[in-house]
Amino acid sequence: LSTRNKPDGNGLASVVERFITEARKQADSSGEAISDVIQQNLAELTELVGGYDFAKVIEAYWQGHEEGNDELKVNAIRWLRAEYSTKTDAKRDLG
Repeated sequence: LSTRNKPDGNGLASVVERFITEARKQADSSGEAISDVIQQNLAELTELVGGYDFAKVIEAYWQGHEEGNDELKVNAIRWLRAEYSTKTDAKRDLG
């Protein structure tokens, strides 16, 4: 994925970071928890195939961001890029 800031690719993390930043702003203004805002923003996707897992991976990325857990963030991006060969490996790394 390419973005304006990363025209050579590897822009997926930037897109996820921006989504989380917007969710944080929305949570701060409404007084809701960030995880609740993330779930609300992705609610329509959870009805689609793989949508529930997608929402959980975005939430895992946010948790990694909040806890300073770079490994969790990297694993979430790996899942989004479809770099896991088995579901078991993904579940082990992301919970």
